[in-house]
Amino acid sequence: MPIALSWLMYLLYVGAYAAVYAGWIWYQPETVVPAPLNRGYYLFLALMAIPFVIPLLPAMARRFVFVKRMMFMLVPIAGVLAMLYAVCAVHYYYSQVHPFDPFLQNPPPRFDDVLKEKAAGTVRILFLGGSTTQWGKARDEDQYPTFVKKFLDERYPDTTIEVLNAGKEYYTTKHSLINYVTYCRRWEPDVVVIMHAINDVCRSFTPGRFGMGEYDELWSHYYGPAMGAARPEPYEMVALRGFFARAAKRWYYAKRVKEMDYPLTRYLSLPAYEEHLSTLVELVKRDTPHVVLVLQPSIFKDEMPIEELRRLKFGKYFSLVRHDYFHQEYPTGQSLRRAMKEIHAITRGIADEKNTWLADAESGVEKSLKYFVDDVHYTPEGARQVAVSVADTIVQSGMIETISQR
Repeated sequence: MPIALSWLMYLLYVGAYAAVYAGWIWYQPETVVPAPLNRGYYLFLALMAIPFVIPLLPAMARRFVFVKRMMFMLVPIAGVLAMLYAVCAVHYYYSQVHPFDPFLQNPPPRFDDVLKEKAAGTVRILFLGGSTTQWGKARDEDQYPTFVKKFLDERYPDTTIEVLNAGKEYYTTKHSLINYVTYCRRWEPDVVVIMHAINDVCRSFTPGRFGMGEYDELWSHYYGPAMGAARPEPYEMVALRGFFARAAKRWYYAKRVKEMDYPLTRYLSLPAYEEHLSTLVELVKRDTPHVVLVLQPSIFKDEMPIEELRRLKFGKYFSLVRHDYFHQEYPTGQSLRRAMKEIHAITRGIADEKNTWLADAESGVEKSLKYFVDDVHYTPEGARQVAVSVADTIVQSGMIETISQR
């Protein structure tokens, strides 16, 4: 090959790669406050500069007498690396065990010890919901049901308040419906508190990490935590993810993924939410008349400062729409806010229709980072405020007195 042509091809290669390399150095997503590069990222930049000289290596190697000696040394090294890769890959594939419930994906919380007969004077309250019910910043201590119990214990010192938290991350109204019918109802709760919203909203979409295919009203497109069983991740992706994560976030991800201000018609899962919540309330009321629906609070509002925008994750993480590798999009915070407002309207309608109590926690929690850690999860103070709304509703209903007098 003529030397001039070789150099031309090399310059074209360097120019193309330089465009990518420049993105790692200079690009910052628009909604993220620029942060200084750490030492690990400088090491990454140094390693990613190696491809600039790779095309020159063969020509450089031919100029040295010890080429054969180098090759002789490289062959066993390559063999050792290949064996190491094989051992790591085999260990990865044979150690991947992800038990999951065939109907609920995440195994539901178990409370087998409560199946014994309730002691006299005990009021058993069952909480159904997703991760916003399941955990707080310090897990058990900061769950809003834990705070509800504390408030009710203070209000009713002569009554034993027993709280069963059946909330589970990723759970929707459909999960709670299945969980209640197949398991929770045997606990014979006196009061059932239900809080769902954001997970049902996200089922309108198909994020690549949690689902595949188009929207299906049976939600068979959204695998959630069981996605690893539906489409196992190759070892190479696991090994490289941490190394390339920041580069992907700084350059490729931001170039491929765009925010979209979707209208309400794009939220295809809202009718399913209404059907499942309505059915769940009907079935619960066959067992106990004391049902409380909770309007799930969120941090979404008209004007959000950059620090709050940085905390949002349910759009770009759980609601990602993948058209192809180079074209992905997710709903804006304002779009999700409209969807949450609509789902609250649905919840109010069901509460009126089914004659259940409604706790307006959405209005009871201030929309700031003092109370939220992201779109809908709470700080300890936020969980406390949710609990205030729920506990006040229970107290105002008089249901504890009614149950205690039976």
